[in-house]
Amino acid sequence: LLIIDEEHRFGVRHKEKIKQLRAEVDVLTLTATPIPRTLHMSLIGIRDLSTIDTPPQDRRAIQTRICTLDDLVIKEAILKEKARGGQVFFVHNNIRTIYRMANYIQELLPELSVGIAHGQLRERELEQVMIDFVHHRIDVLVCTTIIESGLDIPAANTIFINDAEVTLARPDPIAGRMDVGSAGDTIAAPMPGLVKLVNVAAGDTVGKGQALIVMEAMKMEHTLTAPRDGTIAGVTAKPGDHVEEAAVLLELVVQE
Repeated sequence: LLIIDEEHRFGVRHKEKIKQLRAEVDVLTLTATPIPRTLHMSLIGIRDLSTIDTPPQDRRAIQTRICTLDDLVIKEAILKEKARGGQVFFVHNNIRTIYRMANYIQELLPELSVGIAHGQLRERELEQVMIDFVHHRIDVLVCTTIIESGLDIPAANTIFINDAEVTLARPDPIAGRMDVGSAGDTIAAPMPGLVKLVNVAAGDTVGKGQALIVMEAMKMEHTLTAPRDGTIAGVTAKPGDHVEEAAVLLELVVQE
């Protein structure tokens, strides 16, 4: 059995050469972003395709926001994460300027510990940085996309990606570094808007994907759903409320 993980890192020649090592071999390919050739072969029936749709227990959906590089946005997000006992990845995929970016973050938040991780560090240095991050001796890790194949950091629930149009050729492995666990479970407003409908109350049992709140924003309706099965612990929004972006609408959503 040949198991190929992170398939997008391998070319056709690489995979064929590996398979030639044995005449008959079963191949299991694992990837978050299937390459077109493999996807096409699966769709026409040459290869079997299985998808894993169930997230790990207590994992919540990732909320993505696009904005310009802004001191206030960065500072508020990092301090909010720090206040809940979390940590932050700051992806800057340019080794020539990564130390300058780390100094920028350190000057912005001098009270926090900032570390640097990239592929040109000596193996022992890189290992020590990651150990320090795992043990909360580093609050913000400024790093390259080297983190896409790395440790699972349960406390790292916020990630900044600088120059995302360049960095995010492979978004899923990078996003996968975020644990997005049960700590601080909330449903927040994705943008400023009007709460039109609240479908649940404190104590209600909900299923994953169930509609919780309907908002109107930018002349469109947006339905916020439960990220997993559980119980509503508290509701702070009511119909008619005008809310700002990131305002908490449901507190401590879906407890086990």
